[in-house]
Amino acid sequence: MLKQIKFNLMGINQNLLMVFVMTFFLLSCESQETDDIASAQKCLDGISSANYASAESCMAKISKYNSSQANIIKCSIKFLSGGLTTEKIANAYKKISEDSLASKEATFIAVLALSPSTKATEAQPYCEASGVDGLVYLSNLAVVGSLMSATLPGGGYDPADPNSVPTPAEIATILSNCSPPANCGGNHATIGNSVLTLSESYCAGTNSTSDICTEINSAITGAGGNPTLVSKQLFCVLDNKTYDSMSDSCI
Repeated sequence: MLKQIKFNLMGINQNLLMVFVMTFFLLSCESQETDDIASAQKCLDGISSANYASAESCMAKISKYNSSQANIIKCSIKFLSGGLTTEKIANAYKKISEDSLASKEATFIAVLALSPSTKATEAQPYCEASGVDGLVYLSNLAVVGSLMSATLPGGGYDPADPNSVPTPAEIATILSNCSPPANCGGNHATIGNSVLTLSESYCAGTNSTSDICTEINSAITGAGGNPTLVSKQLFCVLDNKTYDSMSDSCI
């Protein structure tokens, strides 16, 4: 009987030891991830308009993690490495608030363009996986802004320059290049999918009455979920016009 008790105690002690080891392992992993995320954040804190392209070097510190916190950092890395710095957003807000622009919404979307435009599509899954509505909003608008700004000829607005903001004439050119029957560089479907994502997420709740969401939700109306049609209607709305399906143009 005593031997049986001793054996049972040994079994219990072994189980407790295993639980302790597993708990220690999990806590160590969490601690390591926390340390690596803090290290990546510190890396990002050293990024500015002067060295934004080097933001990609911060990715190696957290590439193996998929938590919400890690994806927030990954999303930020893609934004910064594509030229979307806090200085650029601040300059854009200042310009939009001070200038009399025909389409402030189109200007704001264009300002969110990343360079190269692939940075925007790379940021999208990280921003959406973060679970942060604001990042989902920015990442999808960045896709739209990047693809529509890519239709501009070189020599003017440069998304790669954190201090560059498109002029009213450049916005007019973008709208002309992306409003039907123009095909926006063949990217209407991709743009439309980003707009649909925004409509179903950020613009579905309390933000639905914001200026950008009002334009986005107007573009969705009557499109029947067709991303190409959604994009065409969006550019007509941004240009203060209405899409005419018969002529495939804005009137």
